[in-house]
Amino acid sequence: IQISTEDFPEELKTHARKRVSFAKEFVQKADNLNKCQTLQSPNVSDQLKEKTSTKYLNSMNPRLGVRSVKISSKCFVTEKNCDPETYYEEIQVLGNGAFGKVKLCIYPPTGEKYAVKILNKKAIVEKNEMHLVKRELSIINKFHHESVIKVYNVIEDSKNYYIFMEYCSKGELFDYIVENQKLSEEEASFFFYELLNGVEHIHSKGVVHRDLKPENLLLTANKDLKIIDFGLSKISKEGDTIKN
Repeated sequence: IQISTEDFPEELKTHARKRVSFAKEFVQKADNLNKCQTLQSPNVSDQLKEKTSTKYLNSMNPRLGVRSVKISSKCFVTEKNCDPETYYEEIQVLGNGAFGKVKLCIYPPTGEKYAVKILNKKAIVEKNEMHLVKRELSIINKFHHESVIKVYNVIEDSKNYYIFMEYCSKGELFDYIVENQKLSEEEASFFFYELLNGVEHIHSKGVVHRDLKPENLLLTANKDLKIIDFGLSKISKEGDTIKN
């Protein structure tokens, strides 16, 4: 990977090089640990293993940083039985959910911040909703769009699943509206435009979100809107009738 575009400002080049370094380190860990269930199979060829590792580097973009990691629906967890502290240092708790917490974490080598959704396996099993968690993870892997939350990686240990997502520092659209009491027509139009773009992409992948509300729309530091929480979403084919 080479960063040689002269039009890029030096700050962007430096940031891109850090992300490339992070991606290379991630690939090396994945190769060394070799804990993805798909790659453990003796029937998987060395060529496929190499291709699987290479996709992490191919997902790099100097302007956008690391994109969503492609997670197989048959192996939605990219690494198993590993120490999550290898990947991040906790900064603070952002919120609580039905199965655990969402924490703001940092990856020390690059200083990159992530929102890590931690799902407790015991709580999921007790409520008999493991199939819903797996479905949500397989669904969010379908998307790569600027108005849909990016998922970078999913790992697990003996107690939890850890979903690494992009961090949206401005929080929920709901809180933003409450704080400002109202939105200008221009700002509301911009948010609605981004929302419709995201929904169009979601529908193009055969998915229906079914829980769109201001609480499930996050804002980045630049006030770009991101659709989150696909826990109630379903995959649908054209002409199908969706039932709860």
